[in-house]
Amino acid sequence: NRTGQQKLKEDGYSYDDEQEVGLPPPSKSIFQLDPFYEWLQWKGGPRRPGPGLYNLGNSCYLNATLQCLAYVPPLAQHLLRGLHSRRHQQMTSPPPTTTSPHGQPGHHHHHHHQFNAMVELEQLFSRMHSGLSQGPLSPKVLVANLRSLGRHFCVGRQEDAQEFLVHLLTAMASCDVRVAPKKLRHQGAANRGEREKVRRSLEMTSSVHRVLGGHLR
Repeated sequence: NRTGQQKLKEDGYSYDDEQEVGLPPPSKSIFQLDPFYEWLQWKGGPRRPGPGLYNLGNSCYLNATLQCLAYVPPLAQHLLRGLHSRRHQQMTSPPPTTTSPHGQPGHHHHHHHQFNAMVELEQLFSRMHSGLSQGPLSPKVLVANLRSLGRHFCVGRQEDAQEFLVHLLTAMASCDVRVAPKKLRHQGAANRGEREKVRRSLEMTSSVHRVLGGHLR
C-alpha cells in the first residue's frame, strides 16, 4: 500500500485514497502540485520581514491577513512569479488597431478593467519582498474593492479577519479559474450545471487549494 504522501506526489491530488474520501480527482488541473512542494522552503533561505502596511481606517484585520499570506512560502513564491498578472494581461489586452476600408485607422475596443484579487496580491507581495521599500506600503486597491470580495464588507469599518480571509481565498481561486486556458474551462460542458461542475473541479487545482486546501472528513 502506498502512503498518503506517496499518493499525493504521484497524482497531485490527495493525501488519502480517493475512494476513501469519496471524491474523484479532477480530470484536469490548472496547477500541478509538484512545484508547490519545491516552494515549501524559501529559495535562498528564510526571508526577513518586509515593510508593514498602512492602516487605512480600521483596516488592521485586512493588513494582518495579507501579511500572514505574504509569508506562506509556497503561496508567496508562486505569486512572486507574476504568472497570473501575465495571463490576465494577455486575456484583457485590446486587439490591434483595425484599419478601415479607406485606409484610415479604426478604433480600439475598450476593455473595462475590473478588480482582480490575484493581480493586486502579486503586485503587493512583489513590493513587500523587493527589499526596496523605505517605509510602510498601502493596500489601497484592496481596501477600495472590499465589496468585490464580500458585499457586506464596508470600507472604514472593522471587519472579522477570518471572514475576510475566506472571501479573499475564494476570490483568488476564482481568479485562477478565469485565466485558465479555455479548453480547461469548457471541457465540453453543455449547460450551466455542467459548467459549474467544471468550475468547482478546477478550483480544487487552483494555487490557493494546492497550498491551503483540503477536505473535512
